[in-house]
Amino acid sequence: MRIVFLGNNWVAWQALRWLKAQGELIVGLVVHPPHKQRYGEELLSTVAGDATKCFDGSRLREPGTIAAIRDLQVEMAVSVSFGYRLDPSFLALFPRGVINLHAGYLPYNRGTHPNIWSIVEGTPAGATLHYVDAGIDTGDIIAQRAIPVEPTDTGETLYRKLERVCMELLMATWPSIRDGTAPRHPQPSGGTAHQRRDVERIDEIAPERRYTARELIDILRARTFPPYPGAYLRHGGQKISLRLSAAKEDHPAPWLQPTIDIGCRRIGAGYPTYIVAEISANHNQDFELAVKLLQAAKAAGADAVKLQTYTPETMTIPCHREPFQIKGTLWDGQTLYDLYRRAYTPWEWHPKLKAVANEMGLDLFSTAFDATAVDFLESLGVPVHKVASFEMVDLALLAKMALTGKPVILSTGMATFQEIAEAVQTVRGVGATTQVALLKCTSAYPALPEEMNLRAIPHLTEQFQVPVGLSDHTLGTSVALAAVALGACMVEKHLTLSRSVATPDAAFSLEPDEFKAMVKGVREVERALGEVRYGVSRGETQSQVFRRSLFVVRGMKAGEVFSERNVRSIRPGYGLHPRYLKDVLGRQARCDIAGGTPFAWKLVDPAGAEAASPEEPSAKRVT
Repeated sequence: MRIVFLGNNWVAWQALRWLKAQGELIVGLVVHPPHKQRYGEELLSTVAGDATKCFDGSRLREPGTIAAIRDLQVEMAVSVSFGYRLDPSFLALFPRGVINLHAGYLPYNRGTHPNIWSIVEGTPAGATLHYVDAGIDTGDIIAQRAIPVEPTDTGETLYRKLERVCMELLMATWPSIRDGTAPRHPQPSGGTAHQRRDVERIDEIAPERRYTARELIDILRARTFPPYPGAYLRHGGQKISLRLSAAKEDHPAPWLQPTIDIGCRRIGAGYPTYIVAEISANHNQDFELAVKLLQAAKAAGADAVKLQTYTPETMTIPCHREPFQIKGTLWDGQTLYDLYRRAYTPWEWHPKLKAVANEMGLDLFSTAFDATAVDFLESLGVPVHKVASFEMVDLALLAKMALTGKPVILSTGMATFQEIAEAVQTVRGVGATTQVALLKCTSAYPALPEEMNLRAIPHLTEQFQVPVGLSDHTLGTSVALAAVALGACMVEKHLTLSRSVATPDAAFSLEPDEFKAMVKGVREVERALGEVRYGVSRGETQSQVFRRSLFVVRGMKAGEVFSERNVRSIRPGYGLHPRYLKDVLGRQARCDIAGGTPFAWKLVDPAGAEAASPEEPSAKRVT
């Protein structure tokens, strides 16, 4: 589909990149003018090299801009967090309409800062895909997803939830939008709307004004979004910023739960699991085979591919003495030098493979094994640095990675708790980056499931307050799925085209169909985890009628006494709730009743019914 894309924030950047990865043709990009851009450079770089025309969002009403967009022969426009109101002359350019991804649950919180108002006013929170009309967020709704607002949410944590649900909604709904089968419903009446000045109105906390405790707490919660300024007091002619910090005893506040950013992906609790295909030595020193592995990773649903950057000389020395002989592993009979000479990835491949991966929408990064590899990877512009389990004790190497300012991922195979703490402290102590992630790992090849100790994943998360994932060397996919259920936000797994190809790591790698099945399983686990929620789900709605309820099971005459012989709790659920059976027994029928009649209070003699709660069941559900 030929699309014009409009956007200005991180979600917009992520959505643009995702749409490109789906094969959509982005023929036009509209961004805010430079002084108002937030993710303008990232959006522009996403379409760099394409035949995409770029436009200034502040000039969309100009005849020249309208004519230039008309010449693109566009079908649809997609807007994500775009800050300019769209003129009817612009809307008329798109035969399939203009849709907007709004971080609010319409009709509530139209306009700006929906995350703030869901906290301050208690309105529903969520994401909405809707058509754009002449109003502000008033067009017909395509799809929506609601999310809960927890008492501990702040403006920041709710915003992060909304980022996630926005992308989930877009990805789930886009196929029906593309094929023209998406529903279209008018917005319900009512709702709320806000402008920027409404936020300014609540920001100043005036000591002379009366606030309830709830009002004050909710304002402070809503406006806590460091490092941005929020609520404040005036004192001595200055603004004194106010933020809320709340936590359960011995546990940090939820909004301090960290994330890391790799490319345009945010990784951490509440975001989709980041799945990394480890290429390692499975290219078998064949560049074309390495490219095929990248293609297989993309087809299987991986988010990234990972290489290993070393040479035999940076790993060891060519020596046949006993300490350098490999014993007790898959690689018995080789020296370390011989193994690494066979397994390493030629450095001249790295930029070529990175270009191939990025063209397919995959992130590419690598494990650096020494300082020269870090420098080399920095020259390629990798988005993150990875530390292997065996190098986690090389604190100088960790510090060098941290000095780049890029996120650092640490595998923890063989490490004691104290060694992990030392490594994390080393990275954080450099001060160049606070983005650290850990991967639970067992450095055996293959690793046994009973030696994985996956319960360490939530413990590491709690102890170090970093995102924690899994580097998995077990056979099969069950361990990876279990890890995601325990909170792993990243899964790294080796990929080979075929285990029949004799490469150093093939024996404990997944083949493409297996990797694809793992990705599918991870996504199913994510959906199954859901949220803490009780009550009837959407899929259970039709099942409610099959719950038990009270029925008259034998014909009765007026005045006859209700007993266990003629009133029972049975299926279906059209009668009175079974909790009232004890209140019914011993009373008298008001009229003749046929067997198979759903029990209701109107069947009870009025004198007997007055003593009980006069609850009438719905014909559609058990009350």
